[in-house]
Amino acid sequence: MDLAPRYKVTKAKLGGLEFLYNPSSFDDAIAVTYNDLKTAGISYPILGYGGGDRRTVTFDIYLNDKVKAGITKKWINHLETFVPPRRKKGYQFVAPKKMIFAYGVFVAECYLTNMNVQRTAFYPNLDPLEATIQVTLALIQ
Repeated sequence: MDLAPRYKVTKAKLGGLEFLYNPSSFDDAIAVTYNDLKTAGISYPILGYGGGDRRTVTFDIYLNDKVKAGITKKWINHLETFVPPRRKKGYQFVAPKKMIFAYGVFVAECYLTNMNVQRTAFYPNLDPLEATIQVTLALIQ
């Protein structure tokens, strides 16, 4: 079996934009809830399935304008369009936009639930030149 070498960058897509990606880690968290069922006459509670929790995927995107001019600001602005809540006129809220995350055979429809932008270099006008964005996606199942 051949493994993807760490030095080789591959392509991934998030919300329609392509980015270069070769993660050092890719977290895919699946959780369930169990309830304790207690009744008279038993020494210990019985575990009963209580339901599934949200499945999340977390990863980092590293951006640098030296690779492609303007890509850092473009990505930050692009991802911010997926963060709710947005409002129409008055107080009517709009549901968050869905996005597709595609990385190799892993393709999922999801919502952006968390985005942490760490800007690490700037142009003289203070636009970001380099940034790392930690993204958390909630998969729609």
